[in-house]
Amino acid sequence: MSLTRMRRKFEVHLKTVMWLILAVFMVGIFFFYGAYARMPRRTLAAPNPLPDVVAMVNGEALTRDLFMRKMEQVPGSARMTIQSFGMTYWWAFEEAVGELLSRQAAAKFGVNVTKRAVDQQIKALADQAMQQARQRAKERGKPFNEDVRERVEEFYRERENEIRYGLLMQGLRAKLAGGVKVSDKDLVESYDRAKVRHILVSFQPPKGGKRRTDAEALAKAKRLLQQMRAGADFATLAKKESDDTMSAGKGGDLGWFPKGQMVKEFDTAAFSQQVGVVGEPVKTQFGYHLVLVEERKRDLPKDFEKRKEDYRRSVAEQRVGEAWANFVRQTRAAAKVDIKDPIVLAVRSMMEDPSGEKTIAYFKQAIAKGSGLPDQSKAALHYLLGNLLTGRKKYEEAAKQYEKALDLASISREEVMLSLADTYQRLKQPDKAIQFVRDATDEAPDNTVASRHAENIYNTLGRKDLAEAEKKRREAIEQQAAKEAKAESAAQAKPGAKAETQPVPNSPQPAPPAAKPPAR
Repeated sequence: MSLTRMRRKFEVHLKTVMWLILAVFMVGIFFFYGAYARMPRRTLAAPNPLPDVVAMVNGEALTRDLFMRKMEQVPGSARMTIQSFGMTYWWAFEEAVGELLSRQAAAKFGVNVTKRAVDQQIKALADQAMQQARQRAKERGKPFNEDVRERVEEFYRERENEIRYGLLMQGLRAKLAGGVKVSDKDLVESYDRAKVRHILVSFQPPKGGKRRTDAEALAKAKRLLQQMRAGADFATLAKKESDDTMSAGKGGDLGWFPKGQMVKEFDTAAFSQQVGVVGEPVKTQFGYHLVLVEERKRDLPKDFEKRKEDYRRSVAEQRVGEAWANFVRQTRAAAKVDIKDPIVLAVRSMMEDPSGEKTIAYFKQAIAKGSGLPDQSKAALHYLLGNLLTGRKKYEEAAKQYEKALDLASISREEVMLSLADTYQRLKQPDKAIQFVRDATDEAPDNTVASRHAENIYNTLGRKDLAEAEKKRREAIEQQAAKEAKAESAAQAKPGAKAETQPVPNSPQPAPPAAKPPAR
């Protein structure tokens, strides 16, 4: 885990929880005349054979309906792609857990959203959308049909759950904000800066391998500390031993950063340790850190006294964000989540132990219980099971799973074919491998990523002739694409040329973030 990512750790969960608010209030309001006829409708979820209760969260049911609403917020391409199915499913589950926990917290703090508040928000969103549309029509010199107002409101009405949830989060955040105060001392100290080096001994080594226990990580950190106290150079040791891939190459140098930017435990060490002395190992959620503070300073703005209250408000807003992020993190960490959905169980196990027999058993169970799922979803489960079996070098079993995935898949078929080619190459069946490579390039002739994969397989098989032919075919595709892009760019650059944009209403559709730590 790099410190560049760690610096914003508190904000990451906040962004995923609050994304719906941003999506509802900011996305989908840029309409133009004629776009309304193409307004998307929320599609009904296919009949689902899986349990109606996805999980129990603090004793309350997380329903299939809530989970499916989260799935619907994922762009269709990500939802249907075989490779992303597992992470998409997990993301939707974590988002559903987050919403349920937020509702529980809101009830605890007495925060509620009335129907009147939702109606007012829908009206405000519709007003804003209509104004945008009128302005766009005016700029284009086209008439504007005011009768579309009903359709605009219908668009937002169909997203009433998301709007209600966004308002609920606003109210809950406001409750937390009420307890945030910034004294003069706090304000001045917020401009403290530290220049730090560190060595991270991560619980999960960045290059893979067995996850370290707390005791193992601490023991290694103490060994490194002993080496430094015996005279070893910090920067040299950081380059060799630190698990922070972003700073290790620079001798663990993090440069200057302000107070409050790092996670709490690290921040405390950076602004309290003696300058020039390596302190005792500092534990964070990422592992154990050895911290060397090289310098500290206070960097007040030149106009600090003149704009003191402006700066106070800015710091207060930052503190509110930190308080909210901490609240979200602590609420999630304390939650008792009992997963009932076999696919969620399988994906969680895959993230925890991708080569374990238990994970393979979970996927087989998910396939058995998901017999009524859409074919593309079933294909994804077989494909993921094939990958797990490949990791265990059970190539014959993997090939059977990939074959089943290919029979069911309607999207990403070329990826399944290339996996089959890889597998048959390992099974010393070159003719089958070559045939699946050819099938893959026929299935998606313009997919240059698949083409590179195909070239690699040909090289592994020792067929340099086929590899070279595939490389030339891909280069021709890339050259043609570059030529077309250049021509399009030149056409747009001509005097009087005007690029046409076609914004359409969008339902809130945040992209899945990187996989979060598994729920317990």
